[in-house]
Amino acid sequence: MGKKAIVASHRSSKRMIFWTFVGLFAGGACGSAVRLGYFALQGRVVDWPWITMMVNLVGCFLLGCLTVVMASFGADSGAWRRVRLVVGTGAIGGFTTYSTFVLEGTTRVMSGAVAQGLAYLVACVGLGLVCAWAGLVVGGVLARALHAFLNRRPKTIRHRALAHDVRLADAGVASDAFDVGAARDEVGEDVASYTADWRVPLEAGMIGLIVLAIPAFGFGVGRWRDPCALVRLIAASLLGGLGVLIRYAVDGWVSRDCSGSIPVGTFVVNVTACLAIGLVFGWAARHAGFDVIRYLLASGLLGGYSTFSTAGVEGARMARSGRCWGVLVHSGGMLAVSVVATITGLTLG
Repeated sequence: MGKKAIVASHRSSKRMIFWTFVGLFAGGACGSAVRLGYFALQGRVVDWPWITMMVNLVGCFLLGCLTVVMASFGADSGAWRRVRLVVGTGAIGGFTTYSTFVLEGTTRVMSGAVAQGLAYLVACVGLGLVCAWAGLVVGGVLARALHAFLNRRPKTIRHRALAHDVRLADAGVASDAFDVGAARDEVGEDVASYTADWRVPLEAGMIGLIVLAIPAFGFGVGRWRDPCALVRLIAASLLGGLGVLIRYAVDGWVSRDCSGSIPVGTFVVNVTACLAIGLVFGWAARHAGFDVIRYLLASGLLGGYSTFSTAGVEGARMARSGRCWGVLVHSGGMLAVSVVATITGLTLG
């Protein structure tokens, strides 16, 4: 390989990494914005944080579906991997939050509502595993139905356009620059070679995010007429995107050095997020006038950094493979250590 080819390859690799991070940031910011929109509907003081619970359970189900559908199209590489990162790690990961969920349960336990706090923590983790399992099952059904449908008809817009152009060429009305032979060969290839268009899950993820955003912002539309509230939302969403980037880096670093049957990366990410959110809330409780900073750091940055959906899907996949002890160590151990980390943070903060 010549020097110019090596330089071009390095530049292409750098561009790919750059756009991967841009996609992660954008997906994380959008997912965080939808989550914060729902949190605004919940209010500060509630007996049972239904909104947080609903957001996390929906995220587990969606990520379970996405995981199976994306895997059905082949290797996790190239454009497919970037789409998975943008939609799954970015948007759905930013939509769910582990640190806020643990904080809500832990503060109830510390305030004396021990039964309610423990019930909330255990119920969310248990139902998260159930929803993730259901997402994996439904994702398998969707994948089979999608492949069956796409094998009966052209999958991509490009293929339909080429088929249309071939018909025009046969009718004698195509342009001279149109290569009829090459188009006919492409249209005649095996369906799997052109139907696995990575734009399909990306567009589906964008549509799903819009659908999720409609009730979040539609029911509380009057709240966002306040310019200060809107600026806080945008700033927290951007910090959520930054949190997703940090999570991706930490998860990759830990998983690379600590490979094993139990996913350690998500464990480390969520435990450190819970320690950090405890420090933030503990410090803000002792210093008046820092509600905005607490909101930006806890709901924005740490909300995007931690992830409930990934933890749920990882646990559900181990459960489906029969590794019950792995589920107990991963899901139960993560919850227990996260609660301890949150209490430590609240105490030290």
